[in-house]
Amino acid sequence: MGCALGYRLSQRGSSVIIIEKKFCGAEGSGRNSSGVRAQTRDPKELAFAIYSETLWESLSEELGFDVEYRRVGNLCLIVTEERLHEREHRVVREQAAGLPVRWLSIDEIKDMIPNVDVDADIYGKRILGGTFCSSDGTADPLRSTFAFAQAAKRNGVKIYTETEVIGFEISNNRITCVKTNRGDFSGEVVVNAAGAWAGEIGKMAGTNVPIKPHLCQVGITQKLPPNTLSPYMSIKPYGFWNQTAHGNLLVTDVNAPLDQFPRHDVGYDVIEFLCHCTAKMFSKINVGQLSLIRTYSGWNEASPDGCCMIGFARSPENFFVNAGYSGHGFCLGPASGIACADLILNGSTSVPVQELSYSRFDII
Repeated sequence: MGCALGYRLSQRGSSVIIIEKKFCGAEGSGRNSSGVRAQTRDPKELAFAIYSETLWESLSEELGFDVEYRRVGNLCLIVTEERLHEREHRVVREQAAGLPVRWLSIDEIKDMIPNVDVDADIYGKRILGGTFCSSDGTADPLRSTFAFAQAAKRNGVKIYTETEVIGFEISNNRITCVKTNRGDFSGEVVVNAAGAWAGEIGKMAGTNVPIKPHLCQVGITQKLPPNTLSPYMSIKPYGFWNQTAHGNLLVTDVNAPLDQFPRHDVGYDVIEFLCHCTAKMFSKINVGQLSLIRTYSGWNEASPDGCCMIGFARSPENFFVNAGYSGHGFCLGPASGIACADLILNGSTSVPVQELSYSRFDII
């Protein structure tokens, strides 16, 4: 979010500094399930996601770097009756918004993904059906973040990595100085795009930014032949599966809370669970025999209602919050940069983010 916003602001002639504690993409931006999806969105952000998907189609060309965006579709597999009923309401809403989503029977799922064992017993549950959205896809998280960062740099944006914000100086209800371990910075507007740590940055500014960190854990297998497993797939709450452009299979879990993994750990029990589900689902092609070549994790954030918060705080008045994307902000990045640049420079935006205003949480 920080790199996308920095790029959009620099396009309009603004002088921008990005302060990064580690490196761009070190957390959720570069460590996620790589889904560019509008399906299963909260109603408040559905139109936002649909708009952002249109930007992904030309993003590699615009940024001058291949982000490996592929419109492979998104299949949500369902294993509980409760989830079936919940999806009935969502599909009606999504179709009304213009999203090309449809129901799939078991036989249709078999035809679409013949390499998946739809009859597999996954911890006592079986696939009951699914919904498919043809306009959804995937991209490479690290390449995408890098592309935005490099494009921003070409426009004059200064990015300070390994630089940690440690406090603010505030005068007359405005932040006048951003203090870091590598010196002080100042600017007319200070943007909090710190993801999982946005709550901590908010506290430094005396502002409530209700965020809870959650760990996204990913396992990567050795390569499979191209298009062995397509489209992007998920089973709530088990995980996500995506075969990359290079053939590797990504298996992802995004539900671990901070108190369970207080460091950048990858839980053996989580990876074991994901591998068990994967081996069961893809037994037809012996995925269980593949080597797991590496695992990694990164912190995402969760807001109280599971949607992002965008806008200026009441206090300090020049403190802009762009956070709370709740583990599904990767798709929204291109549109988020435009919306936030509009709001910062013009006070309004045509991007459909009206229901995502930070003011709904700005209670202090």
